[in-house]
Amino acid sequence: MRRYDDEFLLNELKRFYNIYGRSPTYNDFVTNKNFPCTNAYQKHFGTWNNALQLAGLNINHMQVKLIGNEYCEICKSKKSSHWYYKNDLRICDKCYTGNRNYLYGRLNPNSTTGIGVITEHVVYTVLNDCVKCNTEDNFCAQYDLISKKYGNINVKSSKIKKVNNENSFYWQFSKTSKIPDYYICIGFNKTKTEILKVWIINSKILINTKNRIYISNSEKGLNKFKQFEVDLEPYNNVYQNLDITTLPEFANVVV
Repeated sequence: MRRYDDEFLLNELKRFYNIYGRSPTYNDFVTNKNFPCTNAYQKHFGTWNNALQLAGLNINHMQVKLIGNEYCEICKSKKSSHWYYKNDLRICDKCYTGNRNYLYGRLNPNSTTGIGVITEHVVYTVLNDCVKCNTEDNFCAQYDLISKKYGNINVKSSKIKKVNNENSFYWQFSKTSKIPDYYICIGFNKTKTEILKVWIINSKILINTKNRIYISNSEKGLNKFKQFEVDLEPYNNVYQNLDITTLPEFANVVV
């Protein structure tokens, strides 16, 4: 078996970069006979990530196998064949692929991610004092919007759901690993054709909650979040009249 020294291995990473204009992924070297095998990098540097860092290359697009209790920092899923890294966030293959569609205007407006992006545009329009974070220049930012009034915002949406075998309903919004100043939660009807409730919730009051914001549609449940509820009409008006063909995320989708 051929023996390599550290300098040669790092120079090979740089050579790949000079040829292709990007940092190599783990898979690039698995099947490429023109470069050293990945086992050599693991033996010399411990991980692919370490080798890229020592070579002075960007690790945003690195892929590694799932280990331990790691999870996607967007959807919280532990189910993924590989991790992807972008802007210091660990992303599963499903979220990574979906967000690339988002970048290239191919996002499905009926998907969960699509509805989420549409909801962000609704909030952005209504507040009228925001900077959008998730743009082509700032892919996968840690927040959705930055508002002069509310600071860092993450926008969440949920259709109303029925509790199994009970005549009661609820909305459920996922929290994010990077805690914003406020969550703006949009509660849809069951077909997501109408906004029924809007809450602007200071994240400080959610410190002791788990990884979700649960709001029951019962009188008791609604009263619990009454102080955070805002007028839904401006949000619903924008939602009902929004032409998604004008939004960059759906520019290449036939609606």
